[in-house]
Amino acid sequence: MPDKRLALKDIAEQASVSAALVSNILNGKGRASQAVREKIINLLEENGYKPRYKRRPIIYFSESRFDLDRDHYSPHNFTALLSGIAQQAIDSELNLMLEFNDSEQAVYNIFDQHPSGILINAGSKYTEEIIRRARKDQIPVVQVGYDNEDPSHHAVIVDSYTGAYQATQYLIEKGHERIACIRWGMDSENSQKKFAGFTSAMNNAGVHIDVDYIVESPSSRSELPDPQNMRQGREAIKKLLALDNPPTAVFVDNNFISLPIIFPLKEDSGLLPQQIKDLEIVHFGDIDLRPSHIAMTGSLNYDEPSYTYMRIDWNQIGRSATQLLLQIASDGNGKDKSDQSHILRISPSIRRVLDGKILSNYE
Repeated sequence: MPDKRLALKDIAEQASVSAALVSNILNGKGRASQAVREKIINLLEENGYKPRYKRRPIIYFSESRFDLDRDHYSPHNFTALLSGIAQQAIDSELNLMLEFNDSEQAVYNIFDQHPSGILINAGSKYTEEIIRRARKDQIPVVQVGYDNEDPSHHAVIVDSYTGAYQATQYLIEKGHERIACIRWGMDSENSQKKFAGFTSAMNNAGVHIDVDYIVESPSSRSELPDPQNMRQGREAIKKLLALDNPPTAVFVDNNFISLPIIFPLKEDSGLLPQQIKDLEIVHFGDIDLRPSHIAMTGSLNYDEPSYTYMRIDWNQIGRSATQLLLQIASDGNGKDKSDQSHILRISPSIRRVLDGKILSNYE
């Protein structure tokens, strides 16, 4: 910013427009071509002026602090997402407000703040209501999270289909032909998209899909970690290993059931732990290795494990969602004037962990 900022009339002179237009652009009003408006905004910001949409807060709304998605509970995911949102807000000189409230009052709280934009958990039961009200007022809204449902508006979401496709492709490239899939909550749209990615990779590679290798790990659909739910992964693995011709590789479509697969259980005996270790397994999502979670599985130990997983970069998702929100607000001079939805799908990447140490993708 210069030592002495220019007056609006001087900025208008530099931009070859009227002072009234500069004032209107600064306050989120007025009409101008995209090129002229961008020139005015750049001059304003160079001289320390903030457009109106940057003077009002953006709001991140979630039903709870750990409600990124009920199928993928993880405080780590939440922290990484929120960190990405906050970092981008700081870099873009935006005011960030947080709203965590599982009630309709939260919706009123949001609009009482007259926000310049709203980031909302894609799985919230208030998503459609917030989008409806925001559209009425032309307030930019971006959904963020998992693609449990096809987004009805702007969104930055995990690409479950591509992540599952890449996980399965990884196993195929390792030479496996007997590949199983453990599904958690087969009725959820998120699980269906992962299964579609799994089957597409298998079919495209000409690898036979054995129906006996498709196993559902049942759940109570609890929003919080539940010992019975978490142990279902081990039961699914045991079912696969009991087959006359068991698989050599497995894709686990939800990290919620990964811990009892990775760690041996107290009741395990004989060759089972070694048989599981001999399987090549790829888990979808980061594994929550907190001792309290591992203890729920009844594990024998907390040793640093070795496993392969599809890493979801929640920090980048948070940053990208905030960038998209800002871009929509900037393009519309503080309003959402888009004639189509902007949807960005972020694909997970393969990571291997050996004795607790993260290796590169295919090391």
